[in-house]
Amino acid sequence: MSVSESIPVITFRNYLNILNDPSAKEEIKLKATQELSEHFEMIIQSSSYPSFLETSLKIFMRILQEGDPQFIQENTMQHIRKLILEMIHRLPITENLRQHVKSIITMMLKILKTDNEENVLVSLRIIIELHKHFRPSFNPEDSSRISIQIYPTM
Repeated sequence: MSVSESIPVITFRNYLNILNDPSAKEEIKLKATQELSEHFEMIIQSSSYPSFLETSLKIFMRILQEGDPQFIQENTMQHIRKLILEMIHRLPITENLRQHVKSIITMMLKILKTDNEENVLVSLRIIIELHKHFRPSFNPEDSSRISIQIYPTM
């Protein structure tokens, strides 16, 4: 790894640490998320991408899991959640991602049920892309649960 490549990777890991810090202010977390999003292509092309993927997905999933859905677009946490979802959607479809498909889809299904329209649309795109490329198996109860919860009157 070259020095020029390691500097941004260290910077991006620092941004992940900010996102993972429960005491960090939301505005600072938003700036860190924006920086990650802006430089995402550089990150995924670096040789450190596999380890970055492991670390970032754990943090992203925790934020999506523990954070409450936001229904006001201007809310800082809504911006963070949406940027995280967009970065997950931009992840390259590689073997590195395969081991995370089940947990990502499970989280996206949860977002389908609980989150706002904007985030639900991104979640649907993620589910479609992952399903198209990896063909993950669904439990029969997953599809019936989706039908019952999304279409309760049918």
